[in-house]
Amino acid sequence: VERRLQVGLSAKYLFWSVGSIPDDEGRADPLSNQSAGNVGVDLGLLWQSPVQGAQVGVMLKNINQPNVAYGEVEGDADAGALPMDVHVGVGYRLSSQSLVSVQYVRRDLTGEGSDHGLVVGGETQLVEGLLLR
Repeated sequence: VERRLQVGLSAKYLFWSVGSIPDDEGRADPLSNQSAGNVGVDLGLLWQSPVQGAQVGVMLKNINQPNVAYGEVEGDADAGALPMDVHVGVGYRLSSQSLVSVQYVRRDLTGEGSDHGLVVGGETQLVEGLLLR
């Protein structure tokens, strides 16, 4: 892609496991000694602005909406599906050792229970190899 534009793709294995759960009044917990997993995929774009030190980024998290449920949930086929999130942010490097950023996050992009918010952050290098965020 162009020098100012970077594209990233990541795959991650999402896994959960439950150990032995003691019986409650003689009933075994259905999740006792069970596990499940699936692969999640994220996609990101990072654009280096013509403004010195400024960057704009977009990330789609869990674009494949992986399902990590154990078995089927009656009446809800998507019960274990992780929602797709979108992150859009701007970062500005104040110096070679410090930066500030603002990010808009919208969770569950395709669902009815969508949530959103603004995240403000920064980073500075305290000593070589140690950053404060």
